[in-house]
Amino acid sequence: MAILQIQNLAVSFGERTLFSGGSFGVEERDKIGIIGGNGVGKTTLFRVITGAIRPTEGQVAAAGNCKIGYLEQHAMSDSDETLYAAVESVFAPLREMERELAEIGAEIDLGLGDLERLTARQHMLTEAYQAGGGLTYKSRCRAALLGIGFSAEMLTRPVSLLSGGERTMASLARLLLSDATVILLDEPTNHLDMEACAWLEEYLRAWKGAALIVSHDRYFLDRVTNKTVLISGGRFTAYEGAYTAFMQKREAEYAFEKRSYQKKQQEIRRIEGIIETQRRFNRERNIRMAESKQKQIDRIAADMEKPPEDEKSVLIAFQPARESAYEVLRGAGLSKQFDGEQLFRDADLQIYKNERVILLGRNGCGKTTLFSILRGARQADSGTVTIGPRVDMGYYDQTQRDLPPHKTALEVVRDAFPKKTETELRSALAALGLRGDAVHETVATLSGGERAKVALVRLLLGAPNFLLLDEPTNHLDIDAKEALEAALLSYGGTVLAISHDRYFINKLATRILAMEPEGLKSFDGDYTYYLEKRTEKVTETVSVTPKKENNYREERARQAEERKKRNRFAKIETEIEETETAIAQRNVLLQEAGADYQRAMEISGEIGELEKTLESLYTEWEQLSEEISRS
Repeated sequence: MAILQIQNLAVSFGERTLFSGGSFGVEERDKIGIIGGNGVGKTTLFRVITGAIRPTEGQVAAAGNCKIGYLEQHAMSDSDETLYAAVESVFAPLREMERELAEIGAEIDLGLGDLERLTARQHMLTEAYQAGGGLTYKSRCRAALLGIGFSAEMLTRPVSLLSGGERTMASLARLLLSDATVILLDEPTNHLDMEACAWLEEYLRAWKGAALIVSHDRYFLDRVTNKTVLISGGRFTAYEGAYTAFMQKREAEYAFEKRSYQKKQQEIRRIEGIIETQRRFNRERNIRMAESKQKQIDRIAADMEKPPEDEKSVLIAFQPARESAYEVLRGAGLSKQFDGEQLFRDADLQIYKNERVILLGRNGCGKTTLFSILRGARQADSGTVTIGPRVDMGYYDQTQRDLPPHKTALEVVRDAFPKKTETELRSALAALGLRGDAVHETVATLSGGERAKVALVRLLLGAPNFLLLDEPTNHLDIDAKEALEAALLSYGGTVLAISHDRYFINKLATRILAMEPEGLKSFDGDYTYYLEKRTEKVTETVSVTPKKENNYREERARQAEERKKRNRFAKIETEIEETETAIAQRNVLLQEAGADYQRAMEISGEIGELEKTLESLYTEWEQLSEEISRS
């Protein structure tokens, strides 16, 4: 049964209609991916659902028990309260119950008021408090903040000192903890690292509410959603299944529409041939036959709709100008420090011709710095970099700082390649989704995604045989990501890329390099294989020499110690929840003890011991959390 129904929705701004006739339903526990190009109205749809915008036509019908939560409505304001307190404020009703229960307990102890009335109120509040999650909400807040990527130390930091990305993360945590039955998430994985994305995926998969999710993160959509709504051409089309299933169905639909259109074209040409033959005879009977056949053509044409152009068909091949040597790059013993802090050390790597290698690592671990060292823009503290013969390196900087802001997209690529025709340049830009009037927009007025397309086209047209790509899919919409992936899959050179886009990694990677403080670890295969091996802790350190037997034993011992830590970590989380529940139960007993001083003292002693245990558990939990995150 639908708890939210979008019915024949239309939104127009002046003479421009953004979308019309939009309809789909949201059932309990649905996780629906909302996809479409930039500017098609995804965020507008969210604002209509929340009531911030009135639709031109149609309506949004919500069931009586439906409560909608939207990330913008939970935005963190600038305040001096701590991060933890700001997120915990979503449980203000529970905190008010705690306050009232404490007051009632004090009144009972002092013998004030009507004891029967106070006891009844205390009993009612206690039941409501427990039913509303009062025994676990503090641990849930803490777990949500740590899971989404905050360190334990950051929980006491004032909100005013958080960055914009950190406030978005905190707002997301607060939204997830709210009592909304339907949540609207607009690009929820922005600002999250891979570990936080994985946590959010598991949280949403287990969550009993419904969610509408606008995202360009295709791996996230595949992991979380069970339905997909495409907004394209001013229409809504709903599909069962996540992103990959949607793509398969969409491609099958397009193939069917294309075949149907071609068959109708063939039939029209066949009938036109009959008409031409009949008219040559120029007899009354033949003329009547020709007129009848023309009506048949008109009927076919009236029922004939040309399918939209397949934008992937405009893909052009970006190929290197020459072949490199087999060994493209070798780095040995590379180390780098900043302000006394070790980013990485003893990093060894070899990159070979036609490999597509993805460099993974936590934010701030030095991936971009390593790229700067590899391309000669920065010196390592120690170690050497050797570039192979006939290697032509091309570098993509995700900041696009070298694009002249006053030049148009077309002028940028024309300045770099003056011998190419305008048709060639426009085709190259169109291959990554920059078409029409957009090529005449200045860089300063382009969106981040459009600037990324210009920079990527300029790089690929240079025909290098070794590409260093720093987060190439950042800012790109799904269509542009698909186009870039297709271009790189057909590319005849070597690729080394930094990326957090797990779908992109699974499509492209022939090998993964995991960056850690003590060096680099290599995993043959894609991201899925890397996850499997990382879970098993079967790793292979990149080295020019084979592992020795004692290294093997050390690795096995390290794996055993790691498993022991993770098992203890899981057990501690259970013990924390059990201890918090025990404290809450004894607080209730303490209130019930009333004027029984001896009983109250016994319970207070138990609470004190439990609080010491809880503090010890949290200390151990934080220590293990840091150790596991470094492993």
